[in-house]
Amino acid sequence: MKKASFFLVFTLVFSIFVLNAQTGNRHTESSGNFSICPPLNWTAEVIPGLTYRIFIGPQQGNFRPNMNIVDEYYSGSLSEYVSLSTAGFTSIFPDALTILNEPFSTGSGINGKKILTFYSMAGVELCAAQYAFNNENRMYVLTYVSMSSRIVDFINSFDESARTFMFLR
Repeated sequence: MKKASFFLVFTLVFSIFVLNAQTGNRHTESSGNFSICPPLNWTAEVIPGLTYRIFIGPQQGNFRPNMNIVDEYYSGSLSEYVSLSTAGFTSIFPDALTILNEPFSTGSGINGKKILTFYSMAGVELCAAQYAFNNENRMYVLTYVSMSSRIVDFINSFDESARTFMFLR
């Protein structure tokens, strides 16, 4: 019951802060078979060891909101994949609290899941908004991270950006 009440309050807070979020220019990753528009004024950066570029937002104190995209082969369902990924996240961050796991669709009609998780890393309270999609047994996960205290400022731009995600073929 506490979880349900917390979720209801959290949802109401989100709806109070609904803004017309804007996205930046479309970014294409041909090798990953996808494109996406990051949040407005976010910059793409190459990080050695990562397959795809990450996107970095404006500085928030000692933290910059960011977004990364990963993909991997998985032959099970998207729901199974999300459950396993959530369990893996919790094993890395034992204090993680997932408060949302619901269907999500892109503007081009790709159906997926949206997961919202609060956790702490190196003493910083964070929130990860993840959007998971399946394309022929290849799972794609878009992870947007902001400070927990600022998630109401970013959640709409994260949703709008994720809605622009599309497969190239």
